[in-house]
Amino acid sequence: MLVFWHIYQPKWVGLGWAFALGLGTDLFLNQNLGITPMVFLGVIAISHLVRSRIIWLSGDTPYELLWIFQIYLADFVLNLLIHWPYLTGLQWTWLLLRMVLQIALWPLLSFILFYPQKLPPNQDANRPVL
Repeated sequence: MLVFWHIYQPKWVGLGWAFALGLGTDLFLNQNLGITPMVFLGVIAISHLVRSRIIWLSGDTPYELLWIFQIYLADFVLNLLIHWPYLTGLQWTWLLLRMVLQIALWPLLSFILFYPQKLPPNQDANRPVL
């Protein structure tokens, strides 16, 4: 969600939100403070670089997903590099599965979040529009 809102509403969701949500995630998951904010800031910085291309391709889902894949691949690599000392067992597979799920759910998320904007304006027959 953070990447989606940064791409489509960069004035409202930026690096400050990424850092605050990363700290909140670290506190909630009882991790070392500062690990998740670094990943979130890196992902937001990368999504900022490709933001104009994604907005330009927003109707063309396969090409849009190629750019989204790059963002979430960077997320996977950053998570793997930063969490490397803390990964136990097969947690890296969860990171890979999370990346695949985020890419697969991107079109559905875009459809759901943009659906209110695609609705026709409400026509009221009893009240004239001023």
